[in-house]
Amino acid sequence: MNNAVTLARDLRQQAERLKNRQSDEAQAQHFEKRRKELVEFREALEQFAIPAGVLLHDERLSPESLPDGTELDDLLSKLLLKARQDAPEDFTKGSDYSRFRKRLEVFNTALTGIVDEAWKAFLAELPQVNEKLLEDIATIPGQEPSVRRVRQLKSELLAATVRTPRTNGELKAILERAEALRAGLADLSDTHYPPAVRQFLRAAQQPGGAALGLFTDEVRKWLDSRGLLDRIRLRWIEGAGVKRP
Repeated sequence: MNNAVTLARDLRQQAERLKNRQSDEAQAQHFEKRRKELVEFREALEQFAIPAGVLLHDERLSPESLPDGTELDDLLSKLLLKARQDAPEDFTKGSDYSRFRKRLEVFNTALTGIVDEAWKAFLAELPQVNEKLLEDIATIPGQEPSVRRVRQLKSELLAATVRTPRTNGELKAILERAEALRAGLADLSDTHYPPAVRQFLRAAQQPGGAALGLFTDEVRKWLDSRGLLDRIRLRWIEGAGVKRP
């Protein structure tokens, strides 16, 4: 009889331990879910809060344009106080945490839109490259290295602006690359190479050469002023003309 009583007591204790263990496991799963949730919120906030700080520092954003985080600060203070006074697991209990989570989602969404708009405005100010113009200028004797340099600067700038900068140094590097590209484009300005000159030089370097009609007075004077006139040679091509009646 005593053995039966002892066995019954042991079984009851074991059952209680299993029940507590199941409860602990369920609670641990709940905490892990909340932990992952908070990590996701933090990562989403950092993704745009850090670039927002860089843009603010460079006055690309104004403090007044940012969403108000006062309510978030108040709710977070309450949650932290509850965790310190009661127990850490109480952080996610009650309506304060639900309100905090919803307000944080709204804040992140607003901040994302503001940073995106500021970044688009910044990108619109960067120098733009006209590839058609580069192709034409590359046909001008001696200009191919300069065109290659401009294309390299363009590539570096595009690589640097794939994402919003996360440090002031990254933004500074972007601005420096933009200035270098702007200077390179100034040397290749369309005004330096009139359309008639570009058309003639491009045609002159084709296998069939340029038609004499493209060698206008404007083209001749432009070449002469740059000491390039003596590089022009005329050639008669049999069968290329129009037969007279």
